[in-house]
Amino acid sequence: RGRKNLSSSEFFCLARRLIWIPPPVNRMQMWGKCLELLGICRQVAFIRFLQSFWNPRADPSLSAKDLHFDGVPVRVYQPKAPSAGPRKGLMFFHGGAGMVGSIGKRLSYLFASVLFCSYRLAPEHLPPAQYKDCLAATIHLIQNAASHGVDPSKIIVGGDSAGGNYATVVAQKLVERSDLPKLWAQVCS
Repeated sequence: RGRKNLSSSEFFCLARRLIWIPPPVNRMQMWGKCLELLGICRQVAFIRFLQSFWNPRADPSLSAKDLHFDGVPVRVYQPKAPSAGPRKGLMFFHGGAGMVGSIGKRLSYLFASVLFCSYRLAPEHLPPAQYKDCLAATIHLIQNAASHGVDPSKIIVGGDSAGGNYATVVAQKLVERSDLPKLWAQVCS
């Protein structure tokens, strides 16, 4: 008696009041968390699904190649304009807490060859799989720099958020390697 059918927005508002959910960073996380609480799908799966629709425009001044460095997917961006000599190389590790993110970044600037590493993501692949992929891809780049038009003495590692953490660990591990040239720099954001 007196029952009312709730709309989906009313249901989510009610569920939000009854179940304490930490404030989401953005709407994707909020909807993902709601779907997870309802048992429809995992939050990370929903976020990855939405991100799969994001398709950045290609910059006409760049060429992009998808390669594998020791089994790790890498996208190599290079200026189409010829270079007088080998370029600097930036091995970039995307953020996303090791759970989301991909090599599909849009670049509007290039001073170097930029290589985006697509490490394996959690929760399907538990740590340290992410750092190991980043390290393997960077070592492959250092050892094969000339074939990518990169000066092996001017390789930079960097990343944003979790990718910055992986860049830091990779840089620390490479300091211990006397058989490889030293990194030129590390940039994290």
